[in-house]
Amino acid sequence: MGKPSTRYQRRIASYVPPQAYAPRVRAALEGLGYRIIPVATRARFEDDSWNPDLRIVDERHLDRIPAEDYLPRTPVVVLTGEAPTTCRDRRVVGSVPRPATLKDLYPILQQTLEETPRVAARAPTELPGRCTQSDRRWMGAVVSLSEKGCLFRTGQPLAADQRLKLLFPLTVGQMVTALARVVGQHGLSVGLVFDEMAPAVREAVADYVENRLATLSRPLGRLAAPRAARRLRTPRSPPASVPPPASRPSLEDRPARATSRASKPRLRLAFSRGRRREPAARGNASARGTSGPTGN
Repeated sequence: MGKPSTRYQRRIASYVPPQAYAPRVRAALEGLGYRIIPVATRARFEDDSWNPDLRIVDERHLDRIPAEDYLPRTPVVVLTGEAPTTCRDRRVVGSVPRPATLKDLYPILQQTLEETPRVAARAPTELPGRCTQSDRRWMGAVVSLSEKGCLFRTGQPLAADQRLKLLFPLTVGQMVTALARVVGQHGLSVGLVFDEMAPAVREAVADYVENRLATLSRPLGRLAAPRAARRLRTPRSPPASVPPPASRPSLEDRPARATSRASKPRLRLAFSRGRRREPAARGNASARGTSGPTGN
C-alpha cells in the first residue's frame, strides 16, 4: 500500500461541532481520503443544493437536515449519547456514541461508501520486521499496518495459510510480537492477519496507525522547521541586482573638507568685525571735532 493520495475521493458533511469527534479523528479520516466539511459554519445546514457522499449529524438535530424526497438518498451517520437511540429515518446507516472514534466511524464509512470495505484503518509505514517459523527466518519490512494485520515486504514467497511469528519495532524501545497468518501474495509482499496479539499491544498499534494517518494529512507547508534547522540556517545573500553600499570618504579627503568648511566662518567673522569698527571710528571723529573748538 502506497502513500494516500492528497486528492479526496469522498465528501463528508459534518453537522456537529469539532468536540463531537475524538482527538485526531478528523485528521485521520482526511488521511484516509474522507474530506470533512463543517457545513454549519458555511450556512448549509438546511441547504440541499450540493450532494455530499455522507452526512454526520447529532441525534438532536436530525430533523434539521434537508428532507430528501428523491433517490438516491444521502446516507446519514448519527452521533448519540451514552445510551443509543432508535432512529426511524431510512437514511440512517449507523449510530456512533459521542465523541466519535476512528474505530467506530471507519467501518460504517467503509460499509456504506466503498465497494471493497475494510474492517480497520491502515496506514503506510516502513518498519523493519522479521518473520520466523521454527528454524526458518524471513527478513523484510512492514509497509502497511493496521490493528488487524499488515503487509510484509519480503523477497521470498510464502505459502497461503502459513503461520508465522512476526516481530517489528513500533516506536523506539517498543517491540511488537504477534502470531500472524499468510492470507495472500501481492508481488514481493505478503498479506498477514494477526491471529494472536495482546490487547495492550493491539491498542498501541491502533493508536500508532491513527497518529500516522493524522500526520500524513497535514500539508507540508504548515509543518514548522525544527529549531535545530532554524539555528543552522545561513543568512541569505543579497541579490545580484542590488548595488553595493557607497564607500566612506578616505582620510585624505577629510582634511580638505574641513579646511573648506572652516574658511567660510573666518570670512564672515572678518566681515562682521569690519562692520563693528565703523561706529567706533565715527565716534572718535565726532569727539575730536567737538574737543578742538572748545579747547581753543
